[in-house]
Formats: sequence, structure tokens, C-alpha cells
Amino acid sequence: MATPIWNEKQGEWQLRIYQDGKCKKFTSNKPGIAGKKVVLKRAREYNEKGTVSSPTVQKEWDKYLEDVKARSSNANYISIEKCGRLYILPQCSSRKLERLSLVDFQNIINTSKNAKGEPLSKKTYSNIRGTIINFLKFAYRDRVIDYLPDGLYVPKNANVVGKEILQPEQIKKLFSSDLNSNWYIEYFRLLLLSGARPGEILGLQWSDIQWDICTINRSINSSREITPGKNKNARRKFFLPPTAQAVLQRQKEKTKDLDSKWVFPSRCGAMSTQSMVYKQWIPLKEALETTACIYSFRHTFVSIMKSSTVSENLLKGIIGHSSSFDTFGIYGNHEVNGDKEIITEAIEQKITNII
Repeated sequence: MATPIWNEKQGEWQLRIYQDGKCKKFTSNKPGIAGKKVVLKRAREYNEKGTVSSPTVQKEWDKYLEDVKARSSNANYISIEKCGRLYILPQCSSRKLERLSLVDFQNIINTSKNAKGEPLSKKTYSNIRGTIINFLKFAYRDRVIDYLPDGLYVPKNANVVGKEILQPEQIKKLFSSDLNSNWYIEYFRLLLLSGARPGEILGLQWSDIQWDICTINRSINSSREITPGKNKNARRKFFLPPTAQAVLQRQKEKTKDLDSKWVFPSRCGAMSTQSMVYKQWIPLKEALETTACIYSFRHTFVSIMKSSTVSENLLKGIIGHSSSFDTFGIYGNHEVNGDKEIITEAIEQKITNII
């Protein structure tokens, strides 16, 4: 095959192929070796198929979503589809993917806004960036583009939106007997006492509770799927302070007639869903006089424990953020000397001082 030639006047790589007496011209305005590779790729495809494959972003995105659906959870698929529909595709769906550069995709990140035309949170910008990177990696494997994404970043001035946390008076009220009629009240109390993710506590089974140790083995997502958890650190063990043990004891008594394997089952003993819990959160939120979301229990726990004697590494371990502390003071089945006392005493002291 002939070699592409850079035409300085027109600012593009050019390659002409003669086939059956006809001339086919291939060009690329990408400078350097990248543009040369694009021209060669198009020419090879033309020789092999008689056509040049140059899909639009929308066409390649549809293929990418099919791949995500085949290998990922439904919740992850929904999240990625939404990110593309709201932020990525409106800016580039009809454009040829191979003609877009990383600068174009960075501009998509930088200029994305919410429905009110306001800047997004740092977390949302990060999600857009991650989605674009994974999409481009798929396109690279599909041989639509000839580069791997590198250098995309989150705007440095992106807003960090903090979660509202429960205040001491609200925490005190959460543990009052006035709220015991709420079917999931012990669920919410354990959320606060453990710092675990909502889906992790919802996925607890009685076999996961051994004396004063709780093991996170699974999570229930918003699509009612049972998953291993959010990341590799999600499966972990943590100690239960006396107040948490009392919560579980009350829950066991409350659900004993259901004979359910789930710690926090539905009223008929089946697996609960996040939508069921949310319906019970609405009246509880009004009773507590807060606008916080369910995930705020996790942020409240971290805020309370930051001023305790628990080290940052141990705190990360209990909430499942650290790669080096999977089990918060327990490695395998062996207790790390002193960790149990530090953890349980710190949690118990902080919470009991409030309630």
C-alpha cells in the first residue's frame, strides 16, 4: 500500500488508491503520526470491505451500551445511559467519532450544565469524565479510533457539594421510642451506627451477624439486584458496639414470626428494596425535621467519628474505602490487638453522648 503524504497547503494527510480504474482519496487533518494512522486505517478498510467505516458518536455509543448491558449490572447500565443522554450525546451525537479529539471531549466535560443551566458538582463531572474514558476505550477496542484516552480531567473549580448530615437533636430523636412504629426504624439506626452504605445494610442476612461482628457480603441496588458491593473493598467485617447490638436484638424480636433470613425484610419476610425503605424514610424525615437523604447517615457517621480516637485508616476500613484495611481490625478471622476496643468504645461513646 502507498504511503500517506502530508499536504502542507491543505493541512492534511492524503492517500490515493486506484482500484478498478477508480481513484479513492483518503484524508485526515490530524497532524503527526496520529493522522497518518487514520488515513492508513481507512485505506485498509476500503481495500478489505470496499467501504470506509466511520460511525457517528451515537452509533458507536449504542454499541457501547449493548456491551455495558451484557457485562454489567442494570444499575450501572442505567447510570451510564443517563450520563450519555444528559451530558455527552447532546453535544456530539451526530459527529463522526474519529474526527473528535480529546480536546473536544474535554470541552464536553467543561461545558456540561444541569437542567437549569448551572455548573454541575465535582462528582458529576467526575462521572462524565469516567464515562467518556470507558466509551473511548471501547471505541479503541472496536478499532474506530486509534488512540487511548489520556489526560482528561475534572474542572478544578467544580463545586464540591456536601451531603447534609443529621444534627445531634435529630440523632437523639432517631433513637426515641416515639419512632418505633416505623417498619425500618432499626435499619436507619444501624445505618448511623455502622457508616455502611444503604444497600449493604439492606442486604444483611442473619448469617452475616456473628456475636459482635458484622460481615458485609452483598448489597441490594436500586434495581433490586443483589451485587457483591460497590468496589473490591465493599466486602468487609466490622465490630458492633453495644448500641448496635441492641438495635439488632430489637430487630430480631420484631421479625421473629416472619422466619426470614433477611435482617431487614419486608413486612411479609421477603427481601426489601430501596424503594420500600425510601417510602418509610419520607415520614421519618418529616419527623426528624431534616431534608437529608438516606445516604446522609453514612456522612453523619464519618463526621462524628472524625473527632474520635479511631485512626483514618481504621475509619476507611469500616466504611469500605481503604484497599489495605478490608476488614476493619480483622484480617481473615484474626483480631488485630486493641482494634476491637478502640473501635467499639469510640463509636459507643460518641453515639451515647448524643442520645
